[in-house]
Amino acid sequence: MVMCREADGGCEWKGTIKQYDDHYHKCSVMTVPCPALGCMTSMPRNQLFPHRESVCVGRVISCPFCDEKLRAADQDQHLKETCPKVQLICPNQCGAVDLLRDQLASHRKTCPREKVHCYYANAGCGFHDIRTALPLHHEQNLAYHLQLISRMGEQNKEQMLKANVRLQEKNRELTGMVAMLREQQINVDRKLEAMQSMMDRFSQQMVTVVAHTGSTGCMAFSGITSPTSPPAMQGAASLPAITARLKMEIDALDGAMAVQDVQLSDLSIRQDLSEVKGNNGVLIWRIRDLTRRITDAESGRTPPLY
Repeated sequence: MVMCREADGGCEWKGTIKQYDDHYHKCSVMTVPCPALGCMTSMPRNQLFPHRESVCVGRVISCPFCDEKLRAADQDQHLKETCPKVQLICPNQCGAVDLLRDQLASHRKTCPREKVHCYYANAGCGFHDIRTALPLHHEQNLAYHLQLISRMGEQNKEQMLKANVRLQEKNRELTGMVAMLREQQINVDRKLEAMQSMMDRFSQQMVTVVAHTGSTGCMAFSGITSPTSPPAMQGAASLPAITARLKMEIDALDGAMAVQDVQLSDLSIRQDLSEVKGNNGVLIWRIRDLTRRITDAESGRTPPLY
């Protein structure tokens, strides 16, 4: 038989060594730490429950004002800083009492002793005093406020004039770029027409070559007659290569035209945006050549930005 190691503390348990391990984890006088978060207290196990119910700093309690659940250790800070139902007095000492914390912000919007700025602070007035002094300030500084407003109007007018000048410069720049791209597009169209004309003539010459080769045994090309021999056959064999090269050049020109169309469309859009004007607060966006732009977008020649 063995006795509990806490016998000196009052434990009267006796048993076998095999039974001791089970008793050790249940001994009522064994000193154990409080498991609550933040509590560093140790005590006999039989005192743990009343400790956690009444004095433990880690126990969960309800705020007496707002019923929020919190740790007992956090109650003081909660009441001083965050509890919305704690009663306060106005910090401006206006005489208002029994204000709840969640009412304070609303009260300060009308508190007669709250410090406020002048209504014309944006124009440059530096007044900052209690609300009750504001009417007298406005009455005594009417001419000064009118002067501030007039100066602000002149500044705004000057800024608008500068902005208008920059806008006109940008518009002229975009107009020049659009004109340059239109000229480039015209040149590309001319080159494409010339290439197509060359392709048509070449097709006619191929027909002539085939006709002469089949009927007379000679091959005529561009006014030159050659006997039907290996060199002539080599000339006939080179026709597909020439055709393929011309087709590649035409495709390249088509690609260049597509790029030009996209750039021209982009610049036209930027020009239109630069001409946005205000009409009584309503923005007006003038879209030029709307029908053509819709057609180009539907055909895939330009991005569908509209």
